[in-house]
Amino acid sequence: MYAETIESNLSVIRSDLVNRGLTYEHLQDDILDHICCMVEEGMESGQDFDSSYGEVLAHIEDNTLSTLQHQTLLLLDHKF
Repeated sequence: MYAETIESNLSVIRSDLVNRGLTYEHLQDDILDHICCMVEEGMESGQDFDSSYGEVLAHIEDNTLSTLQHQTLLLLDHKF
């Protein structure tokens, strides 16, 4: 049941990631997976999707995702 609710909201979550500066698709997929797991944990504790998702987002500072993406791309560039 939780997975179905989360899956029906994947486009919302992905859109929020893009709006927060995360545009690199491979990293997006990884972060999306982590966020979904965290939301599911909140839902298993009795929260509804919106409350759980809002709590997860509240723990992500404004520039965190764009900074993470920048650092990831720099490391990938150095690796190749």
